[in-house]
Amino acid sequence: RPWRPHLTLARRAPGAGAPATPLAARWPVRQFVLVESGGPQGPGYHVLRRYGAVDGDVTSGAPGAN
Repeated sequence: RPWRPHLTLARRAPGAGAPATPLAARWPVRQFVLVESGGPQGPGYHVLRRYGAVDGDVTSGAPGAN
């Protein structure tokens, strides 16, 4: 299959559904990762790269890459 980027927030959550009205919530982010499922390392999820957020700005976790 062609690669299709996406963001998974919930998976296999029985009975889960969207709220009737949007929630007023803050979700501080300190870091996020690029993850591959499966691949040459076998089944499961594998972190390919980590990124950090500083003062609301996202910076690359890899040296020399911003």
